Amino acid sequence: MVGGNGTPTELVNSKQSLPGDTTANFHTRFDAPVVALDGMLAVFRADDPNAGVGVLYGLYTADLASRAIGKIADVNSTLPGLGKLLNIATSGVAASQGSVLFKAGDTAGANALYLWSAGSASRIVGRGDTLDGQVVVNVQDPGNGSLYGQGFAFNADFGSLLTESLYVAVPASTVTKLAAVMNSASYTSASIAPGEVVTLFGTGLGPAALTAYQLDANHRIATQLAGVQVAFNGFSAPLIYVSDKQSAAVVPFELAGAGSAQVVVQYSGRTAAVTVSVTNTMPGLFSASQGGSGPGAIQNSDQSYNSAANPAAAGSEIVLWISGLGALTPAPPNGSFFASPLPSLQFPVAVNIGGAPAQVVCSGPAPTAVAGLYQVNCVIPPGTPSGNATVTVTADGRSSQPDLVVVVK
Repeated sequence: MVGGNGTPTELVNSKQSLPGDTTANFHTRFDAPVVALDGMLAVFRADDPNAGVGVLYGLYTADLASRAIGKIADVNSTLPGLGKLLNIATSGVAASQGSVLFKAGDTAGANALYLWSAGSASRIVGRGDTLDGQVVVNVQDPGNGSLYGQGFAFNADFGSLLTESLYVAVPASTVTKLAAVMNSASYTSASIAPGEVVTLFGTGLGPAALTAYQLDANHRIATQLAGVQVAFNGFSAPLIYVSDKQSAAVVPFELAGAGSAQVVVQYSGRTAAVTVSVTNTMPGLFSASQGGSGPGAIQNSDQSYNSAANPAAAGSEIVLWISGLGALTPAPPNGSFFASPLPSLQFPVAVNIGGAPAQVVCSGPAPTAVAGLYQVNCVIPPGTPSGNATVTVTADGRSSQPDLVVVVK
C-alpha cells in the first residue's frame, strides 16, 4: 500500500500463512492482478504451493489497521450452489463499503457470482439460473469498479451468439440465510440422519405466511412449496411446511452412508447453504410443548395423551413418537406415506425410563404417517416411582434428548 505521502507500507508478506494453512513450511504467493482496496479493507487472491496435498488458494482480506488476514473463500470451503471449488476470482474482484463481489467455479463446471459481506457470501446468479427467460451459461469475473455501495454490475452469457448481457442490480432487502438445521422433535443440531424430520431456522427462507405441505402427482409430499426448494447433497427434500424464518423438511433417505451434507435452500432467486454432519441415527422424541423438553408427546395404553392430569401406570404400555431413527429396509420413496407391509429399521432401538431399561414391544414406521415419523411401543418398568420419569431412546449408539419425561402414577 502506498500512502498519501508516497511512502509504501507493507500489508502482508509471503511469510504469513493463509487462514486454514497448517503447513509448517508455508509460502504465500500473491496474485497481483486480483486485488481491490476500499477504505480499511484490502482484498486479494493468494495461494500456497506448499500446503500439504495440492495447492491451497483462495480469496482473502487484509485489515489495514491490524494487518490480519481473513478468508472469503478457498479451495476447501463451500459456497451456496457449488461443489468442490476450482476457480475463485481468477480475473477480477470488486470491493466497496465492506462488501466484496467475486466469481467462483467448481470442478463440475458450474460457476456463479457472489456478494460477500460480514463474513458470509450470498449467491447472486450463476450457471443454470434464469434471467429474462434465458438460462445463464456463464457469468464474467467482475471488474474492480463494478461494485459501488450495495449496487453492482455484471455480465451474463446465455450461450449463443450475441446473447451476452450487462445487468445492474441491487441486492434484495431480505437476505436468505440458513442459520441452523435441527431435529424437529428434540431441537438438537449435533448431526442429521437419513429420513429425519428437521427444522431449518434462518431468515428469508420462504414466504411471510406459513404454508403447509402439498401432495404431488404421486400422492407424496412435494419437494417444491410456495417457491421454496431444499436439497441435501443435491437430493430434493419433501417439505412439511415453509415460512420466512422457519421451515421443516424430511432428510432424503439417499443420505445413508454420507459423512456430511450440504443443505441448500432456494427461494425467490436467492440461495443459502450450510454443511452439516450426517450419522446413521439421531433420535429425537417429540414433546407435548413442541419445544423438545419436558413432558413428551406420549400416549398411554388407552391412546390418550400422557400428562400430569393423566399419568400412566408403572408396568403399562406407552407409545413414543420419534424422528431420526435412520434408514429403513426397504428404503421408502421420499415424501411417501407408510403402508403395509411396513419397512423395518436397520438399527435396533433401546428405551430407558427412569434410569431402568424398558421392554420394547415394537418399533418402526408409524402406519399411515409420512416416511420419517417413527413410533416405539414400550413398557414402563414395574416399580418405577410415581412422578416424572426421564425417557430416552437409543439407536446405533446415539440417544434422544435427556430431559424428556413421562408422568407415572
